[in-house]
Amino acid sequence: EYYSSEGFFFHVLHGEGAYYLCLSDDQIAKDQSVNFYFLQEVHNDFSNKYPPNKINRANLRGMDKAFNKTLFDLMHHYNINRGNIGSDKKIIALEAQIDTLKGTMGQNISLILNRGDDLEQMLQQSDEMLEESKIFSKRSTTLKRNMMAKSIYYKVIVATFGFLVLYFIAASLCGFTMEQCRSNNQER
Repeated sequence: EYYSSEGFFFHVLHGEGAYYLCLSDDQIAKDQSVNFYFLQEVHNDFSNKYPPNKINRANLRGMDKAFNKTLFDLMHHYNINRGNIGSDKKIIALEAQIDTLKGTMGQNISLILNRGDDLEQMLQQSDEMLEESKIFSKRSTTLKRNMMAKSIYYKVIVATFGFLVLYFIAASLCGFTMEQCRSNNQER
């Protein structure tokens, strides 16, 4: 990232436990990109020399003496070779990596957006399925009640029919008023 203020550009790079800052007055975009190359190389050298746990435990300016020479050499190299740095093979490779990363990030963002659309569609489908399941539940409860009512109705009809059949059998033996069977029972 970079920030601009009154013709000066502050270039910032966040690394493993440290921030790297470069101040420049470059107005041309290519010269500003050289500053990021510089910061990247400072970051690489610093992180190769100091592991993250040592960086986290360091006191303020605790690594100045040990790293000042490296930093001075890098600043001198980038100031002297400023015009050639844009054509350096490492820098070209780094730019290619950055372009690849930008492409990958673009694809990832597209996938995330598509995923969001898919999630919305799935949520809509799940809401529809929930409504359908509620309707199905109501219909199945109604059907169950109707089946129970029909079952009871048929049982009452069968019981009535059975009672009538027994009555007609008994009536054929004892008469319709059942007096013959009563009189036989009273005689005994």
